[in-house]
Amino acid sequence: MDLDETTIAELFKAEGYATAAFGKWHNGMQPPYHPNARGFDEFYGFCSGHWGDYFDSLHLEHNNELVQGEGYLIDDLTDKSMKFMEGNKEKPFFLYVPYNTPHSSMQVPEEWWEEFEEKSLKAAHHKPEKYRP
Repeated sequence: MDLDETTIAELFKAEGYATAAFGKWHNGMQPPYHPNARGFDEFYGFCSGHWGDYFDSLHLEHNNELVQGEGYLIDDLTDKSMKFMEGNKEKPFFLYVPYNTPHSSMQVPEEWWEEFEEKSLKAAHHKPEKYRP
């Protein structure tokens, strides 16, 4: 993201809001492009465009420190988001939660996979003849 662009987080932060982003940031990895340098007081997630493993993810980041994720990534991001909201409920805050799913690789918790593992998918398309069985 061009440095002369103002982010929504910068606008809210200037008005005294607590700001956070939890999830995918695809606008730069190092300062001055990193989310902590673009108006977010707190960042938890990853700055790359793609994520390979959604379970106990290695090399997530919390405010420029590498950390290991806790469980299924989407649940982890949601839990961190809820904790941020709870910790800031007495004052104004801005929270940005860019989930990375659905996105390859397609992964779900085992109990969800088992429920649908044997079910087939039917193509829903305006030209079904384009799909092969």
